[in-house]
Amino acid sequence: MKVSYDLTIPRVVMQHLLTLHPHYASQYLAQVTPHDLPPPDPWNDLIPSLTDFLFRIARTKQPLAIWGDHDADGIVSTSLLNLSLRIIGVQPSVYIPNRLQHRHGLHQGVVEWLEQLRAKTLIVCDCASDDGELIQDIRRRGIKVIHIDHHASSVLPDVDWQLHTLALPERSAYYAMPSSGIAFFVARALSPDLAERWAALSSIGLIADVPQWEPYAWQLARLGLVAARHKMSSHIVTLSETMRVPIADIGSQIVGYYLAPCLNAAAKLGAHEVALDYFLAQTRDDIARLSGFNGATLF
Repeated sequence: MKVSYDLTIPRVVMQHLLTLHPHYASQYLAQVTPHDLPPPDPWNDLIPSLTDFLFRIARTKQPLAIWGDHDADGIVSTSLLNLSLRIIGVQPSVYIPNRLQHRHGLHQGVVEWLEQLRAKTLIVCDCASDDGELIQDIRRRGIKVIHIDHHASSVLPDVDWQLHTLALPERSAYYAMPSSGIAFFVARALSPDLAERWAALSSIGLIADVPQWEPYAWQLARLGLVAARHKMSSHIVTLSETMRVPIADIGSQIVGYYLAPCLNAAAKLGAHEVALDYFLAQTRDDIARLSGFNGATLF
């Protein structure tokens, strides 16, 4: 099922308008769809290069690892990458540190973990902007590093693919957008037919991290909520049933004041694995079981 977003302006014209300053283009944003929202200009070549590399990994069956973060944005962005990679045939190994035991970002255990997996590619998601020395150690071992993040850092790490929204020009409409938004563009490039599903999931992380609400970041969150209300994401449909909230009522207040705080609280209690397993689930039965049905507890 395709969601109608009432796109009345030709795509070429819309994409031209979106290159203007956000204040001049914002009046047109309501007519963009998850398929039409363009990535930041500096990534026009970067994302196709990255997706070509990821498709090569899928063809050659190379091990790939994703190291994420334990808050709502980290869990959602990690899940977006995992789910979209699985669709193209990659089977990532996913790790999110326990917040009660480890700090934000990478720790020395990442090297041993990668060696055990024999992984030659690491995606670092929603963290590690201050872990340049450890990332260089990883790269010296012949492992390619893809960095997706938005946290402030005086010097960003040197990596093979850098998708960091603070590295964008300050006038960019995506400046400081959370990692869930970045992961959306990667997931959409890998599997464009599921753009509404990826937008719906990304809206949770976008709203949870309370970013500097540049118009395009907010527009992506808005599009995701529309897609969620049209039942484009089984995860959000099941969560609405668990919370006893009609799917038609899912909006920024429900996500921002109920759903996202529950995910963040789970991380603070060291129980982020429950939320991660839920968003990594791929079948409706598993999604239902992990949302709180059949004895499992997320809320």
